[in-house]
Amino acid sequence: AAGRERVLAEWNATGAPPPRTWIHELFAEQAARTPDAVAVVAADGTLTYAELDREANRLAHHLCWLGVGPEARVAVGMERRAGLVAALLAVLRAGGVYLPLDPQYPSGRLAYMLADSGASVLLVQDAADAAVPGFAGEVVSLERDRGAIAAQPATPPDVHLSGDSAAYLIYTSGSTGTPKGVVVTHANAANLLPRAVDAFGAGPGSRVLQGTSPSFDASLLETFVALLSGGELHVPGRETVQTPERLAELLREREIAVWVSTPALLGALPDADFPALRAVSTGGERCPGELAARWSAGRRLVN
Repeated sequence: AAGRERVLAEWNATGAPPPRTWIHELFAEQAARTPDAVAVVAADGTLTYAELDREANRLAHHLCWLGVGPEARVAVGMERRAGLVAALLAVLRAGGVYLPLDPQYPSGRLAYMLADSGASVLLVQDAADAAVPGFAGEVVSLERDRGAIAAQPATPPDVHLSGDSAAYLIYTSGSTGTPKGVVVTHANAANLLPRAVDAFGAGPGSRVLQGTSPSFDASLLETFVALLSGGELHVPGRETVQTPERLAELLREREIAVWVSTPALLGALPDADFPALRAVSTGGERCPGELAARWSAGRRLVN
């Protein structure tokens, strides 16, 4: 028994100093190392690391001008585009708390999350997307307010945060009752996400698929596995990632290296070779052994 306890203690010797650099700062460091590398590929365009860095900084200054600071909840109700990635970084840089809202959710659920979270600002792509019942806060439209945002500095705002400061807020599914908001701190995020980069073996040029709803925490995993490693975040349209045949075609054509999926979706994909796919992360439900064996052949499977 003593021998087993010693082996377990050695295996679990995972203690490490708490992080001192937050994920938006780690992204800035990566952007400084690889400014001309592709950061995001989406239907509305491609952004390099330098371009994404500047867009996020300008929007962050605009949010600060509106009064956003530490602990302020900023809801982001945007479709899967490059602007969504810039918005996430901007909220973090302004010191705010990122609250992702999937525009496909029922209006009643969106209204509930806005009210329950205490969000004071709603970020949307177009002003026409801002019709959420009962929201009386500030609405920022990337299209309508483009001129005011573009006039802001391209350098990061001077905002100081601690590890205990809230970084983002994700709501549970509500399948066992009323949806509950779960706060993730900057220390939480900075402890997990760089470790995920290592676990997935991501690196410069790795193509990572952003296939998860922005209202699921796995979407943050996808985003920062790409952006903290110097990889490319590929953001396809909703229809593509929800159609197994089209998704399989995209995985091959884009030469995706890292993919986060549910076991159900893995099982629904048609049999095909994906020679570029080096790592698959699966969760949210039980992964059958046969499925794990099939998808781990020749690559890393993180369950």
